[in-house]
Amino acid sequence: MRVLVLNVGSSSLKFDVYNTEIDLSELKGDIQHITTDALMKLSHDNTVSDVPLAITSHREAIPIINELIEEYGLDYEAIGFRIVHGGDLAHHEIVTDEMIEKVKEFSPLAPLHNPIAMEVVELFREQTDKPIALIFDTVFYNTLPATSYTYSVPEQWREMGIRKYGFHGLSHDYLYRRVNELTDAPRVISCHLGAGSSITATTREGALDTSMGFSPLAGVMMGTRTGDIDPAVVEFLANNTDLTLAQITRTLNSKSGFLAMTGTADVAEICVRAIEGDAQAQLAIDLFDKRIVDYIAQYYVEMGGVDALVFAGGIGENCPLIRHNIVEMLAPLGFTLDEQANEANVFDEPINGPSGPAIYVLQTNESVIIAQGTEELVSERESVIES
Repeated sequence: MRVLVLNVGSSSLKFDVYNTEIDLSELKGDIQHITTDALMKLSHDNTVSDVPLAITSHREAIPIINELIEEYGLDYEAIGFRIVHGGDLAHHEIVTDEMIEKVKEFSPLAPLHNPIAMEVVELFREQTDKPIALIFDTVFYNTLPATSYTYSVPEQWREMGIRKYGFHGLSHDYLYRRVNELTDAPRVISCHLGAGSSITATTREGALDTSMGFSPLAGVMMGTRTGDIDPAVVEFLANNTDLTLAQITRTLNSKSGFLAMTGTADVAEICVRAIEGDAQAQLAIDLFDKRIVDYIAQYYVEMGGVDALVFAGGIGENCPLIRHNIVEMLAPLGFTLDEQANEANVFDEPINGPSGPAIYVLQTNESVIIAQGTEELVSERESVIES
């Protein structure tokens, strides 16, 4: 089955025509800066080109995507959307009117992600009668034990849905599957490190724990997000500044992290500055590395050891310095690093030293999980109709 995979951001739209029969992406596009100066990075047959677009909205991007698919002689049978927050939903779902209303209820839990994604879902519904699947990041974390997802808050709050949900589930799902194609690794800690970063512990039974929480703001420091912070800070700022709660939350999400520490969210640039002696850049990297190590060490203990440590995402794949720092701090747990392999950014092969758990750098692929999940939902629906 060919599936049109869509990943929607506030000013971006990634698409991927994924063929599940041959397990291959046949056409990819990454449209950035939609509302200002739109540019699409188009990938086909190992060729990548930059295509400026005269658009200012997601709605205007949709016919361009369909025209490109037709131009390359492709088609698709279903559409699969990545949806960040599925709340308490236990399964991925085919779109219906009722399901759209249900997912909109979760928008306050992921205000930067869900509203715009559901808007684009509805735009596609206006233009096609092909089945549309909602593939949720949060479903991967249905296996979390109560000790991992429960917050010690009043019962009334817990009944309102105040708990850890976890995010980047599609990526961590793929990484667990992929590393187990390369080696036997029942216990895996995967580090999805990019503009948003999360650490997840996974066993054969499923996800055991993860760093993000009630929202994608929690966990390690990120490009523009604080990660974990004492919640009393919010009340202090509300009482001692002119900022509203919404402004404080927006600052914690969009103006903190690496950006607040160094003036940029570009970690490659920050690494260069740190090497050149920039003390603030070095402090930012040290904070980032320490928080990641904190989670890895915690999950190591929770799982009673680790069979594989995986790095992925823009930072995880491309920053040997950060991988080196993390593994060096993990030495007391027996982790070692092959420095030459690490510096070479070797993919799909172990970069660990002669002892300790396996360490891999992998390129994550959420499209695989979204396409497979969409195919399964469509097949199930067709089976029900036929019966």
